[in-house]
Amino acid sequence: MLIHIRTVYLNMIRDGSKPVEGRMNEPKYAAIVAGQKITFYDGDDSDEEGDGNADSKINLGNTLEAEVVEVRRFKSFKKMLQAYGVEAFLPDFNGSLDEAVEVYRGFEGYREGEEEFGACAIKLMVL
Repeated sequence: MLIHIRTVYLNMIRDGSKPVEGRMNEPKYAAIVAGQKITFYDGDDSDEEGDGNADSKINLGNTLEAEVVEVRRFKSFKKMLQAYGVEAFLPDFNGSLDEAVEVYRGFEGYREGEEEFGACAIKLMVL
C-alpha cells in the first residue's frame, strides 16, 4: 500500500521519533491490518489512490517501508491522541491536546470526515 505523507513526518517515522501515524479512518485506511507493509512517500500525491493503469507513473520522492504492528480505531482524533499521547503522533508539538486535535482537523477533509469515519492509529515498525 502506498500512503502519501509530508516530508517532516516521513523523517520522524524514519528516525523513530514518530512511532504512530494517525489518519482519518476512511475506507482506504479502515482496511489496514497488522502485518501489512506500507510504503510512505513524500512525492507527488496526485495519484495516491491509483488509476488502475500499470503504466501510470508517479513521482514518489523519498520513500520509507514500514510494517503495521497494530491498528486501533477511534471515534475522534481526540480519543486517538489520548490513547497513545500526542508525542507519539506529533513529537515536536508543544501545544495542548485540543491544539493537537486541530492539527489533524487542519488536514484537507479531516474536519468533515472525523464525524463520519472516526480516526485510526497505525503503529509502525520501520523495515
